[in-house]
Amino acid sequence: MALFQTVGAIGEAEGPVAHAEALLATLIVLVAATALMCGLLFVGIALTLWAVSWP
Repeated sequence: MALFQTVGAIGEAEGPVAHAEALLATLIVLVAATALMCGLLFVGIALTLWAVSWP
């Protein structure tokens, strides 16, 4: 939901400073979401390996 809000802010921005701010906010949201999803992926892999006792 935050990504849609930041992308929408790009369209609503008036002036170069507002556009830069909206692009930076979008970049921050994308980096945070990517880090979160990678973390969840690795937690899932670790739990799966632990559950099946993979060497």
